[in-house]
Amino acid sequence: MKLKILGIAQDGGVPQINCQCKNCKTSRTEGVPLFATSLLVERAKGKSTLIDVSPDIKNQLTPTEFNGIDSIVLTHAHVGHIGGLLQFGFEIANKKGVNLFASPEMHSFLQDNEPWKQLFENGNIVPCKFRFEETFALEELRVTPLKVPHRDEIADTSGFILEGDFKKVLFIPDIKNWLVWEKDLKEEVSK
Repeated sequence: MKLKILGIAQDGGVPQINCQCKNCKTSRTEGVPLFATSLLVERAKGKSTLIDVSPDIKNQLTPTEFNGIDSIVLTHAHVGHIGGLLQFGFEIANKKGVNLFASPEMHSFLQDNEPWKQLFENGNIVPCKFRFEETFALEELRVTPLKVPHRDEIADTSGFILEGDFKKVLFIPDIKNWLVWEKDLKEEVSK
């Protein structure tokens, strides 16, 4: 199993459109972008799980990596984490049968709103709901969803403990404040 960090930037990436800060200017002049946060877990030959689907997905993945995605796990409903889902749809890749793991609240948002709703109706993605604190498995990859405080104006926010033949990984791309999280960060990291 292999983890591949696809991006580390905020939802708009770097450079952000219409931003003139030093980082964005440097990124434009040097041609070195930073993509929005996303993580690819290559579970087995030809099978992968994508955690969050940034708007930068077409620049983050090779065609072979994209074709190997059979499951997606989402943290929350902000554009930098779900914007790339549309690449799976009819107008672009028209990929079929990709399992989409998300909280019930997140699924409700996606299934009740266009254009995300079409992905379910066309069979591009298949709903798979998880419950916080209950581990689910994707072959050798074990995923434990954690409730994380963040701006939940659209749907709730998740973080994940990932376990495989690598050491455990704590994946939390967004959080309101570590001090208001119900878990102790030092304890979670020590695990």
